[in-house]
Parts: sequence; structure tokens; C-alpha cells
Amino acid sequence: MRSIPALVLVALLSMTLLSGSAVAADAGDTAVVDQVGEEYALIFVEEGGQQEGRLVETTELPEEGRHANAVLREVDGEWTYDEAETERRYEAAQSRFDELSEDL
Repeated sequence: MRSIPALVLVALLSMTLLSGSAVAADAGDTAVVDQVGEEYALIFVEEGGQQEGRLVETTELPEEGRHANAVLREVDGEWTYDEAETERRYEAAQSRFDELSEDL
């Protein structure tokens, strides 16, 4: 059984990974991969400060972006993997985790 502080920490990390900097309007949508299955993937598309869950075929995602927390950009109707933003968000979440764990 997980403790309440651990569950709160997981929730905070998830919110940190889903939140990101604003994207220019001409850059298309930004999405974060939540889960990837054999046939379908669940992604959260960021629009106007909101996240909308979408189920897409796994083959629609670039191979390098077929993992949890991958940041994708929609360019010309296709998803592309944003490695730099994925790494930036990972580092931000890790930093936040480190800060929170110091208080425990």
C-alpha cells in the first residue's frame, strides 16, 4: 500500500510533466504520451491551458516518441517527437521531486 505523501508526490510529478511552456500558434498542437499499447496510445493534447485525452493508433506516433512522457508536436498533421522538450520536462520534474523529497 502506498502512503499518502507518495501518492501526492506522484500526482505533482504528473502535473509537472504535463505542464509546459506555451507554444507558438503556428507550431501546432503539443501532446504528452501517457500510455502506449500494441495498437493504441493515450496522449494528452495541450490546448489553451487544458489537456484533452485522445486515443490514437500507435503507428501514428513517431517510433522514438512511443514512450510515456514523450512530448510530441503536431506539424503538418503529423506528430513529431520533441526530444529537447521531453528532456526539459523530465529534468524539471526530477528537480521538483528532489525538492519535495528533501522535505520528507
